[in-house]
Amino acid sequence: MKKVMSLLLMVMIVLSLSACGVNETATDNDTVSSTTQNQTDLTDTSFTEQSTDTSSSTTNNSGSSDSTDVPSSTTSKPTTTTKPETTKPSTPTHTHSYSDATCTAPAKCSCGATNGSALGHSYSNATCTEAKKCSRCGVTSGSAISHNYKDGICTMCKKGDPSAKSSEISKENERHNQVLAELKESRDYLVDLNRGRINDIKSAYGISYVYDDVTCVVEISSLDSEISDLDFELSRLEMYNDPADRRRIAELRSQINDLKSQKTMYEQMRKIHNYEYAIESHESDYQSKVAAENKLHQENLSKIESKYNG
Repeated sequence: MKKVMSLLLMVMIVLSLSACGVNETATDNDTVSSTTQNQTDLTDTSFTEQSTDTSSSTTNNSGSSDSTDVPSSTTSKPTTTTKPETTKPSTPTHTHSYSDATCTAPAKCSCGATNGSALGHSYSNATCTEAKKCSRCGVTSGSAISHNYKDGICTMCKKGDPSAKSSEISKENERHNQVLAELKESRDYLVDLNRGRINDIKSAYGISYVYDDVTCVVEISSLDSEISDLDFELSRLEMYNDPADRRRIAELRSQINDLKSQKTMYEQMRKIHNYEYAIESHESDYQSKVAAENKLHQENLSKIESKYNG
């Protein structure tokens, strides 16, 4: 009978646990402890009932009373279950990573958050050729200021006035061309003058061929010697004034005149050579002066460029 009661109690406990959803895994230590306590109580109750039955049986056997065994009901403690605690997933923290601030926008994170304020433009001063300009973003503002020219040079940027430069170059070109024209005119005059003299000599003395200057010098020297000898003889004959010598005197005078004419011809040829040398000298002098003027012109142009380009 005791075994039956114990089995019934165990069945009731199992059914009670099934009804309360004990099929889930009970991990809570308090629930296990409570179940173990209930089983202990049931064991104690069974032991108490067994003792009572033994006592009743002793009484019946002694004939002191005639009674019927009534099973005693035991109340088990209700089993409590606790729900497992649920932890919320942790939200990942965000660290701002700001871009550099610009002239027009503050530092900004990829999430959209901003830090501080825009830097603002940092403009350099405007110049004669450029408007003021931001040193960070390169944006310009306004316009360039006007040049302040003094003697054709801007006092601020040290560059020249283009119109003044053009005017000065034009003046230098005019001066250069004028000098070249004067040099050519002088050369042409001297050359034409000497050529005219040469033509006059050739025409006056009927010279069609001009010997070289060395030949002329040699011939003149030879003629002078002959003329000197004849003059000496003529002087001696004229001194005696002998009628017999009159014919010889006339011949000598004729020979001397012919020799002097030849000498004059060679002397004129030498003049022609001198005039030709003069022409060559004028040509050479002209070329030298033109080269010097061209060099001076280039130097003046370089000075102008340096002056107006700074």
